[in-house]
Amino acid sequence: MALNKLMIIDPNCSIVCLQYSNIFSADFQSRYMSERKLEPKDVPGTFLNLALLNLGSTDADLRVAAYKLLSGVKQAFHLRISYQLESSHDLCVPMNTAPFVMTVSRELAQKEPHLTLEFLSEVVAGFQQYTPALKQFCLAYMSPWLPNLSLSLFEATATDHEKLMRLVDMLVALSISEDAIYPLIQSFVWDKIGGEPRLLKRVLDSFIRMSISDGLGSRKLEVLADTAVTLEQSTDGAVTTEVIKKILKTIAHTSDKVTQSLEQHFLWSELTVLSRFLLALSCNNPRNAVKNLTDVFYLCIIMMGNGPSFVKATIHGIVLNTVQSLASVPEIMANEEATKSVSLKLAEISEPKFYHQFGIQKRASSLAYQRSVQPGRGPALELGHHGSPSSTCVTAITQHLLDLVNATAHLIPECTWMQRWQKLARRTSFHYNPALQTRSFLMLGVISNKASLSLVTRTLRVLEETLGRREDEVYLLESITICLTAFLPLLEEGSKLIYHFFWVAVGIMQLGEATLYAASLELMEACIKKLTLMKVFEKQTLTSAMQPSREELEWPLSQMDREVGISFSSDFNFSLAALLYKGFSHPLSTVRTRTQELLTTLFFIHSPDVSGGRIEVYQDNLAYITVLFPESEIVRKHLREPRPRLKTLASSLEDSPTHSSYNTLLSSHAVPSQKQQILFLFVLACALINTQDEKKTQILYEFLANASKVYFNVFPLIRSVLMQNLVLTLQQSQSPHVLSAVQQLVSVAVERVPSDTDCKLTVINDLGFGGVREFFNPFPKHGLVYPTSQGTLLQKYLETLVAHLSPSEECVSKSHSLSSMKDFATNGSTNYPLSGSSALRRSSQAIPPSHNHQRTGSGPSPNKTPQETDTLDPDDTDF
Repeated sequence: MALNKLMIIDPNCSIVCLQYSNIFSADFQSRYMSERKLEPKDVPGTFLNLALLNLGSTDADLRVAAYKLLSGVKQAFHLRISYQLESSHDLCVPMNTAPFVMTVSRELAQKEPHLTLEFLSEVVAGFQQYTPALKQFCLAYMSPWLPNLSLSLFEATATDHEKLMRLVDMLVALSISEDAIYPLIQSFVWDKIGGEPRLLKRVLDSFIRMSISDGLGSRKLEVLADTAVTLEQSTDGAVTTEVIKKILKTIAHTSDKVTQSLEQHFLWSELTVLSRFLLALSCNNPRNAVKNLTDVFYLCIIMMGNGPSFVKATIHGIVLNTVQSLASVPEIMANEEATKSVSLKLAEISEPKFYHQFGIQKRASSLAYQRSVQPGRGPALELGHHGSPSSTCVTAITQHLLDLVNATAHLIPECTWMQRWQKLARRTSFHYNPALQTRSFLMLGVISNKASLSLVTRTLRVLEETLGRREDEVYLLESITICLTAFLPLLEEGSKLIYHFFWVAVGIMQLGEATLYAASLELMEACIKKLTLMKVFEKQTLTSAMQPSREELEWPLSQMDREVGISFSSDFNFSLAALLYKGFSHPLSTVRTRTQELLTTLFFIHSPDVSGGRIEVYQDNLAYITVLFPESEIVRKHLREPRPRLKTLASSLEDSPTHSSYNTLLSSHAVPSQKQQILFLFVLACALINTQDEKKTQILYEFLANASKVYFNVFPLIRSVLMQNLVLTLQQSQSPHVLSAVQQLVSVAVERVPSDTDCKLTVINDLGFGGVREFFNPFPKHGLVYPTSQGTLLQKYLETLVAHLSPSEECVSKSHSLSSMKDFATNGSTNYPLSGSSALRRSSQAIPPSHNHQRTGSGPSPNKTPQETDTLDPDDTDF
């Protein structure tokens, strides 16, 4: 129906339109009419808004004209209004028409819902030109129409859908521009929209789209995040759940184009915007705490420490708000012990030590809502790769959050927090994406409460594949190693995995990378501790305990040993001791301390009758005393004490206080084997060559001078090793004590007559220890360039180990799609026992090279995974 036809139906309408045109300036009329094209179907909504709006005018004549216009619109379009509207007589329309207008608006919203889009579009289009009083009046009478918008999603054309989205955009613009009536807009507009579940997702999508367009720190983002809180009040937590799902989905999509950190990914900006929504929604939201607790914890651990301080504070704030909301859950409030636990944890999370671990220097409350977003890092201390928190920080935070879950989960009916958390961690752990996997494996290690063979083999396979890639992924390798360490206490006693983990730790140590060395040292410590608790060492030595697991995979392990120049087959204890000595040159003091503690533990394990602080030398503990001797004053002190039960030296030496100071070690009875004598003195000579400490240099020169008189056939070998160092020391040293010790060794060398039984330098290589000297050198400052030859050998060992643990995997089809989570078949079973000879039984013969499984392809591929027992929830299969 054309506009002029409407005017003919009721002559008074033309008068009303003429009068109505006077309320706007000529400039607005021109601009407004040029921007909006009035189509026939827009006419009812347009004139309905004109009538209702001007019924609230302070001009009496305009109110009468608006009333007559409403009467004309009712007649022209047959609107179902219960009032009998008469336009043929003059009326005295009062100033307070709000009850009448609201009644008409509610009635039309129910009976004429097809007018909704046109009516609301007309209301919002001219909103900014209204007076403050009319704006409030307008919000009131448009409110009943807003629930009808959900009908437009299912009963309208594509054009109407587009118009709906434009309307939402205009409502958002209204919320941003109208500061004076912002609370009224939240109440009259967004609270009504939030009550329509069918409309909620579309509106939230629009919010996020506009926020991403304007970016982090924009006013639009903050207003929309605040508006999302209003939507949440009527949805029983649906908004928060939807935001969390979007974050999960966005995180999953980062696997489409992997980066080393989330901050480097093009989707990072979207994640930061979504995190601002979650921050606003997480405060005082017990429903969210119950429904999404571990989802929130997972997301925060994945994202923490990345981006500017503003973003880091946002993540910390989400954790704070969620824990605070948890305290308001009725079931927890009813339990005094749980309430106390949550309160204590909340106080702990608020402390500087905790928020420093998130990479911020100030409290989240002072950073999370700052207006200016300046990029910045947190404290320099305890930061890992790309400025993000170190693995120690991540595991500590995860443990804090896990403690909170454990303290409260039993109070929540049908609680599945832990199962959900573990599923999320597993999904991102076993898909190739270093930005997620590093955190996921650290998380998985902390939160796992069981370690099935399936889970362990999947983890080992990721470790193997990571070693095979050309990218430098040291921190991913570190996190996997830490995860394996966390699995160890969960293994059943007697599980052969414990013994295999020891050799995995040895292989990672042999890579010679400082970060990985620290992680593998911890793995080895855990193996020794587990075996000690199993009382294995009450019946056998470490050598005999580890021998069966080595024999099962002798070939790849021997190749690894040969590459670094040690031989566990030739002498287990000296190989392990030399490998551990590398820890004394680690840049972290904590690693150096742990190295000494582990060596001391190994010494006691191999010393059956240690008592009263006395140190006795045995064939099995000699290697550990040897490497502790240069580093531990306590060991040297105990070695200096007289041992009447031992025949240590020839009588000509016993009378000399200098020669008898370490007489326990200077005895052919204590070290009867020539092979051990060679390794014993050679290791000490290597320690001497690489030490920069003057006191150690003096002690080692004096000791070697005395030892040359006892182990005289081995001395020519030591002289050859030390010759260059002797010359340099005589030329450069300024210490009289060091020079005196060097002179002692030189004098012994001069006096000694060569013999046919003297050891040659080649004997070291013959014994398989030609690379020992490398373990006494410092760690490389700039890490390693991958893949190394040693890394390739370790990869082959892990590949063989996985095949050994689950032989049926040879029949598995390899998937190359990052988004598909296809599992490996495992003998028709979906679960593996933790231990058992039938599952792990293998021939004890060495595995020849032809048995190694060859990898295909050189580029990154998805991690191949055996089948797990857990299944995906129907409502989150999109992640």
